[in-house]
Amino acid sequence: FPVTIPWQEVFDYFDKGLGRKNLNYPKTLEDVLLKHQKEGSQWLWDLYQLRLGAILADEMGLGKTLQMLGFLSCLRDKKELQKSVVVVPTSLLYNWIEEEKKFKLHLPIGVLNGLDGQELEAALTKPEDSLFLTTYGYLIENAEAFQKVNWNVVIFDEAQALKNITSQRTAAAKKLKARFKVCLTGTRYRDWE
Repeated sequence: FPVTIPWQEVFDYFDKGLGRKNLNYPKTLEDVLLKHQKEGSQWLWDLYQLRLGAILADEMGLGKTLQMLGFLSCLRDKKELQKSVVVVPTSLLYNWIEEEKKFKLHLPIGVLNGLDGQELEAALTKPEDSLFLTTYGYLIENAEAFQKVNWNVVIFDEAQALKNITSQRTAAAKKLKARFKVCLTGTRYRDWE
């Protein structure tokens, strides 16, 4: 994606603050999202519209996954989900699926893990909108296939896994092309030092 940042729009956004275009959440989320989670999803939406990236960092258990699911549901409802991917440590792969099912969001989720080359190619070239879940390990093993896709949104969960700039994992992650990239981390800043 060619990146053209509308600087005046960015300046106006920060002058006016959050929530210029309020989001409508699915009923199953509307009733459970806390105020800070709605603000987080709104912030993600606004940064998406501005074509900027985001880092959503807070203490563990404050609902980063839920905020992302709220944002992704709004993208789907506005017909803007396109091809998006969440990259997670293996231990969290099914956590995202369970959270999505728990709130009955009906996102078009596909798991990309353990597929052979042809199966992966077939999944990635399907024309319909999809939210893919994959692991950092699988991304490294199939970096070229993932790099061929023009992703709409790429989400790196537990993004502290990318702090070593010389690692294969970080190199593979950096080469992904996307309109919007988000890093999620529950690790405090001092843990990155």
